[in-house]
Amino acid sequence: MKSTTRLFTLATGLAAATTAAAAYLTTRYWHQVLPNRLYRKAQLALAAKGPITGGWIDQTPRAGYVANHLVASYHGGLTVMQAGQPVTYEFDIAETGAITYLARLTA
Repeated sequence: MKSTTRLFTLATGLAAATTAAAAYLTTRYWHQVLPNRLYRKAQLALAAKGPITGGWIDQTPRAGYVANHLVASYHGGLTVMQAGQPVTYEFDIAETGAITYLARLTA
């Protein structure tokens, strides 16, 4: 009986550790890895407009649509130098890398 109890305790502990590791890695991917990767894609997309001097991206995904499909989307902004003046752009980028919204905020 004792070896069965120990084996069950070990299996339960292993399952709990695996579940916790999976939850941590999933959260890290959706709230750190993916937004940073998408931010770099947005930078590359706007680099043609001029040198980028600053920017940000929200690390929390929100709902967005690409071709009528619900996807995770991230909101951000970039400041680009154009004709010696800083110009701020606001964007939404889907988990697929598609920019779903782009607006120039400064004149």
